Amino acid sequence: MTAVFREILSMSFTAGFCVLAVALARLFLKKTPRVFSYALWAVVLFRLLCPFSFESVVSLIPSTQAVQPTGQTGLPFEAATNIPVIDQPVNEYLGSHYYEGVTVPDGFSVDFMTVLSIIWLAGCLILLGISLISLIRLKMRLRNAVLEEGRIYHAKGLETAFVLGVFRPKIYLPEGLSHKEL
Repeated sequence: MTAVFREILSMSFTAGFCVLAVALARLFLKKTPRVFSYALWAVVLFRLLCPFSFESVVSLIPSTQAVQPTGQTGLPFEAATNIPVIDQPVNEYLGSHYYEGVTVPDGFSVDFMTVLSIIWLAGCLILLGISLISLIRLKMRLRNAVLEEGRIYHAKGLETAFVLGVFRPKIYLPEGLSHKEL
């Protein structure tokens, strides 16, 4: 679990650099067609979704593993972007503040990354639970929806139209829409 968390943390860190690069590039692409802007955001999407990356000397982050499991400092993790302006202050801060004010009984050791990965996993499970509860409540509200044609349904109490479903998506429309709004 810690290895998965470390990999996701590393991917998020490098995706943050991609977001900054795209935001900067968009400043220069204001007069170009939108398709170029969308293509740049596809790079960020690729970085967030794909668990591998390509290492290059000319990339924003030359190291594909931005968060190393352990480093020379002995910390549970250290910044290793190969950009000294970022790595040095972050690692110095971690080195001097990591165990500040913490007393640990003898024979008891807790890995900092394990604690963070447990918190991350708990947050994921909580968000998944909230999403499932919301989906169930929405489906209960939609069970009285009336089939209009194909996969288009009308339902009472909706504020806006939306699509629900992945494999067999259905379009739900609020009741009382005029022909022009439809």
